[in-house]
Amino acid sequence: MPHRIRNLKLTFTQKIILVTSVLILAMTLLITLSLWQLSSNTFSKLERKLLIRNVESIRSQLNTTLETVQNLTTQITRSPSLNTLSSLEPLHEETRVEANAQLTATMNTVISTSAASKTSSIQFINIYLKNGHSICSLSPEYLPYQSFADCVSTMETAGITVLDSYVPTCWFDAVSFQGNGISGHCLVGMRFLYEASTLEKIGVVVVGLKQSSLEHIFKNLPSSLFVVRSDGTIISATRSSSVGEAIPYMKDLLAYDSPGSSPIALLPDGSEAFLYRLSGGASWLVCPIEENMLDRDSAVSQYTEKAIYFTLMAVALTIFLSWFSSKTLTKSLVRLKSMVQKVNEGDLSARFETDQHDEIAYLGVKINEMLEQVENFYRTQERDAAEKQNLELQLMQSQINPHLLYNTLNSALWIIRQKDMEKAENLILSLGNFFKLALSKGNQEIPLSNEIAMIQYYLKIQNLGRGKAFHLEDQVPEEWRGFKVLRLTLQPLVENAVIHGFSDWRDDGQVTISVLAEEDQQRLTIFVEDNGIGILPEDLDALREHLRTYPPMKEHKHYGLYNVEHRIKNKYGKEYGLALESEVGDYTKITLALPLHKEISHD
Repeated sequence: MPHRIRNLKLTFTQKIILVTSVLILAMTLLITLSLWQLSSNTFSKLERKLLIRNVESIRSQLNTTLETVQNLTTQITRSPSLNTLSSLEPLHEETRVEANAQLTATMNTVISTSAASKTSSIQFINIYLKNGHSICSLSPEYLPYQSFADCVSTMETAGITVLDSYVPTCWFDAVSFQGNGISGHCLVGMRFLYEASTLEKIGVVVVGLKQSSLEHIFKNLPSSLFVVRSDGTIISATRSSSVGEAIPYMKDLLAYDSPGSSPIALLPDGSEAFLYRLSGGASWLVCPIEENMLDRDSAVSQYTEKAIYFTLMAVALTIFLSWFSSKTLTKSLVRLKSMVQKVNEGDLSARFETDQHDEIAYLGVKINEMLEQVENFYRTQERDAAEKQNLELQLMQSQINPHLLYNTLNSALWIIRQKDMEKAENLILSLGNFFKLALSKGNQEIPLSNEIAMIQYYLKIQNLGRGKAFHLEDQVPEEWRGFKVLRLTLQPLVENAVIHGFSDWRDDGQVTISVLAEEDQQRLTIFVEDNGIGILPEDLDALREHLRTYPPMKEHKHYGLYNVEHRIKNKYGKEYGLALESEVGDYTKITLALPLHKEISHD
């Protein structure tokens, strides 16, 4: 099984699909995790804002309820019967009974009026006068206070300072009672009664607000919320079982209760709580934030499910788009590679066919034109001698350079697999421009600048396709750049340097091109020098001997040099051509001699 896995080969399309899918999947997962984290933070912020709004709304409703109850009890404080009963003078029994009846009727009216509201329903009203009189809607036996003095003592025990001056209505206690058909759970508030002229306290009104009324307010908040007095005792809560318990951190919370302070208090354990003073100032609304944050599990779960769904959809779409784009992108390139491979195998009848209009298609058309020229040349030279015919045919084939084409296209395919489309485009454009200059519309002579440009493209192809860093040092003066030379005279010399001078020796070789004009001898000398590995003396002598031999030997390895040498001699005469010198491990210099009487182009 491992042997089969090692021999498994993927097509180019499959590799593109695989690589693209993995990259997109990784990117999608990264984005999904980032969005999850962002949304989680957003949920937390939103929940916090909603919680603040809900608690403030509850605080507002609770204050309104307490103030409504206080306003209802105002009817009692204004009752003339109350002034009669609070008089220090002894009353006739008949007067006391009549005042009691009138005050009891007023209290019952207030209680029945409050019953019409779900949020301010009064359970009981008891009045304890300082002179000992009391009027109670609920028997005092059910309450922990049965007189004026008991009420004052209870308030002081709860931490409320009873001043000689005015004291507002204080909500500070909770009572539960049951028996004789009577039961209830109440939030208790006390309101002092004052003598009109001296503001002396003459009694206290004790009001029991039904806990069910408060639960109706608390229902908008599903978690913990407490009404607490200053000593930490809970007097009302969303869960009635908490009433009577104590909050140990109440003193720490009260340290934050100052004018202008934030409603959010920081607890000693690092958690936070909302703190709002309620009407009357004797109790506070407390809401621990961590305990009351809305449950995010459902929202996060829904988000996670959607994220997974969209991730799977993205992967499926990515695979499809990768397959489609790879088919479209590599269609022309694969055809061109197949055609060049056939040419490399000797089939000059192979042609590139495509319905695309991209750079690869343009390159294929140009290669088709060169192949047409090769075939035309082959047909016109059939009558020549076999040696000459073979020489010229190899010359034309070297212009196409099927090895360069094949290797460059293979490199382009690999670069595309790496998703470096800009580099692949530059490589293919350089290849197209190289062959465009090599073709030169059939012109045998081209400006020296074009030949140098062809070398630049050739080195760029080597650098992009093979990961090299070859460099051309162009020292040709501007006045000689228009000098016309035979096409493909310098480029084969540079290619020879790359293949034989730099290969397996260095990846950053430099080729220097310079010229020397000898006007007295009517000669222009072009120097092509590289800093490659050089040539052994015995090999250099053998190479010089081979350049002088015609026709070329079958075992000849420097066909490009041989080609340039004999084309120059055939065109300009035997006194012109190439001269070689080299030092092993240092350099190789090729000197190319041309006649100076040629016309210079200024295009």
